[in-house]
Amino acid sequence: MSSNYNTKKGNRKFSYKSSVSPIGIDIGAAQVKIVQLQQKAGNLFLLSHAVMPTPTGTFFAGRVSDPEKLAFKIGQLKKNQNLKGNLVNLGLGPDAHYLRLVELPPLSKRDLQKTLPWEIEKHFPLKAGEAVYDCCPLAESKVPGNGSSKYILAAAESRSAAALSATAKKAGFKLLSLEVTPLSLLRSEALVQSNKPERTGTYRVLLDIGYSSASLLLTGKGMLQYCRHLRIGVVDFIKEVAHARGISLTEALRYIFSYKSQEAGNAMKSAELLAELTAGSIGYHLDQAGSGGTEPNLLVVSGGGAAIPGLLNFLQKKISIKVEPQQLPVFSDSRRNTAVRMPPVNTSIYATAFGLALRGWIR
Repeated sequence: MSSNYNTKKGNRKFSYKSSVSPIGIDIGAAQVKIVQLQQKAGNLFLLSHAVMPTPTGTFFAGRVSDPEKLAFKIGQLKKNQNLKGNLVNLGLGPDAHYLRLVELPPLSKRDLQKTLPWEIEKHFPLKAGEAVYDCCPLAESKVPGNGSSKYILAAAESRSAAALSATAKKAGFKLLSLEVTPLSLLRSEALVQSNKPERTGTYRVLLDIGYSSASLLLTGKGMLQYCRHLRIGVVDFIKEVAHARGISLTEALRYIFSYKSQEAGNAMKSAELLAELTAGSIGYHLDQAGSGGTEPNLLVVSGGGAAIPGLLNFLQKKISIKVEPQQLPVFSDSRRNTAVRMPPVNTSIYATAFGLALRGWIR
């Protein structure tokens, strides 16, 4: 089977807690993606994957609005897949969470937990009592000169988390964790890059283009350096083409991903804005980092937007760094479980679900 992936090669070794991973489910505005993995003798295999349209009226502004209806549809999809067990990790998308890199003084675990509510209300438009939140230290995160450490601080509204939890339970799953999706993307990228030792220590930009928005992450030295939520997504390309050609949104969606569309799906204003936001984000980070900043040399694109014809070439010309789609090796020979597919086949839409499947399983 050509879809195996040897995780003993390369510059980093991985081990697993069991032969089969949890189920990773990425619920987005347009699609629900499911991934489950298994490993045999250090080789990683795709056990099951599926994608279906997000049912109308079940998801709004990054949040589940009808857990009952959504759970019913996911439960139906679950019955048709070769899934093992019912343990699941769910993602909180960019419209439903807040994420920030912060510096904190040396603190014990107990003191860190005490200060988190204050940090949440300081950095995010949330009340700590109405939010779920957590933080984790970055590897090699000591700040020279003052003894502080860098942390990833993440939070979401309690009601958003509760709606996702209810969806999982009603669909017959046992929820292991909720995770902000940028961390899932980072985990996917870390495993993919483990077989590419020549990229050790390089700085890369991850750009995940979803239906309603995009996530931009800058990574280097094995950790997150910068993150930003971009308010542009595939729907902006669809609306631009629909308006320009006088066609419906459904027809515009088909047109953008068809062979008829040209550079950037013929949605040049949206492509220009995406390039501008991406380049501006990179520039802002470098300005803030000062002399310690390092130019990224690769832009890795995932999500539904990665399949827009000509978009990656357009971004490469505009930003002047190499651009490539996210490649998930275990998908190279496994397409049979895809319920709905947009041509060309875009396996990078599974990048987040892939990272969710790895959570708590890979070490």
